[in-house]
Amino acid sequence: MKGFSLFILLITGITFGAGMAFGQKVRIDNLNKGFEKVRTVSKFDCLHEDWSADSVEWVADMSIRFGHITPVTIKEMFKAFWEKANRLGANSFRVKESDIYNEEGEKFITLEAYWLRMERRNNNVEMFHSSSVYLFGFLGHHQRLKGYEVYFNDEKLLMHELSYKKFEFTPGEEIELRIGSKSRGETVKATIKANSFPLYYYFAKTTGGFQNAHIFEYEVAFAEFLLEILDQG
Repeated sequence: MKGFSLFILLITGITFGAGMAFGQKVRIDNLNKGFEKVRTVSKFDCLHEDWSADSVEWVADMSIRFGHITPVTIKEMFKAFWEKANRLGANSFRVKESDIYNEEGEKFITLEAYWLRMERRNNNVEMFHSSSVYLFGFLGHHQRLKGYEVYFNDEKLLMHELSYKKFEFTPGEEIELRIGSKSRGETVKATIKANSFPLYYYFAKTTGGFQNAHIFEYEVAFAEFLLEILDQG
């Protein structure tokens, strides 16, 4: 996976300094005062919806409330949730509720943070295995575009901002994804594998004179977070 710092550069045409940070704080709405942090944790996995509730311990409900969405807002919020959860001793999450589309009032995302025993982590993560392919739109607001025009298995698609599309395949099938021209765009080809994670693709375009287009992949936890807060287009 290509680095997120490059992702920021590509979608904005601006180099952000290392000190740039998300301005809103994570609020603890409810806390399990009886939870005892047993070890330092660094993971932050999405807890599968079918994972048994009696095999995890709820740690806290936490939320972020915010107004304007910039190209880095959602990524920085996820990072802030991750750091806060780890400090509390939680290593997994579920999205409890969210509204990132409210144009008149306050937007928000609320997570439930959990402690999942590390020896059970792989069992949970493997529950996300599927033959699906997800395409994500821009995690901000387009200023001059209706969306990204992409070609998926020769079908022209318009990827709107703050949305995603889902496609189902079977193992062994091949896919081809393209954005931009042959000289300034990018094409990705892949074969759907059995017992593997979905493919989570997103796109970026440079601004300025070159206007190159690129295709990247999200990692599983962040992609599953997005699937809970974004509308399917």
